[in-house]
Amino acid sequence: MTQQSRPTGSADRVHAEPIARRRRGVHPVLAAAMAAAVVGLGLVQAPATSARGGQDPAADKAKSREDPAAAIARIRRAVTDADRRLVALAAAVVDDPAAPRALDDAVAGLRIELIETEGRLDHATRRREIAGLAKKEFVEATFPHDSTQVEGELRLAQAQNVRANALVKDAGTEVEKATAELELKKSEMLLEAYGQKKEVLNKYTKEFVTKNLESDLKKAHSEELSATVELELTRGKLARAEKAAAAGRPTDGASAQILALIERALPIEEKLQAGLAQFRKDGGLGESQIRELRGWSDDLTALIEEAEVVKAADELARVKPQLKKSAR
Repeated sequence: MTQQSRPTGSADRVHAEPIARRRRGVHPVLAAAMAAAVVGLGLVQAPATSARGGQDPAADKAKSREDPAAAIARIRRAVTDADRRLVALAAAVVDDPAAPRALDDAVAGLRIELIETEGRLDHATRRREIAGLAKKEFVEATFPHDSTQVEGELRLAQAQNVRANALVKDAGTEVEKATAELELKKSEMLLEAYGQKKEVLNKYTKEFVTKNLESDLKKAHSEELSATVELELTRGKLARAEKAAAAGRPTDGASAQILALIERALPIEEKLQAGLAQFRKDGGLGESQIRELRGWSDDLTALIEEAEVVKAADELARVKPQLKKSAR
């Protein structure tokens, strides 16, 4: 049998036109559906910023379903970490009494040590000057005076001895002779005493006192030299410590920024501490209170991170010249 061909007349056109119309109607629907899907996907993937910290609402919703005790524990750990970072930032821009080995404390200690060393040097200098004056006084004044005095006493004794000898020779009676001999004996004893005194003064006293005074002078001079060296060493240590403190402390502009951020962070930290204290006291907090604490925690972390960025940038700016010099 011969297969009859399908008619290609108006009937086919009648069937084809509804199909074409249906296809033309499907395309707009599919396009709209795909556009809606893309927009929905973008809304889901786009990071919607919340009122605090730019958090994802889905994350906020998940956090709101978190166990209150677990949420408080998470907040407490965040506050503890924030406190440590705040202390580190504060130590970089203000004097920290809780850090005895901080650079500023080292500088303050060295300044006190410098004052003490200057005092020891001044004391040693005064002792050396006094020892020098004592030696000069003995050599130029005391010994010549004592020597002159002994010499005068010796000459007087010699004169008395001469006169006593003359009296003995000129004595006419036994009484005069006995009196003259007593005077002679007395003059001889005085002459011997003053002679010994002169010998002791010249041979022993002068040498002994001079040596002692010279020893005191040398000792005082040695102490003065030691104090001078100690003073120079202390000045060097102080200069290095001041340089290290200046290098370790942020510049004035960075310090002002960090202090301003710390000043903003402290009230938030206090609110968090008060909220945690209320949780410990009441044994629980409402969902809105926990959400508020979580927002404060995010704000505190953001302020601390901003301060740390300022500090790091300032430190890099201060070491850049040295790094460039080393690289060259």
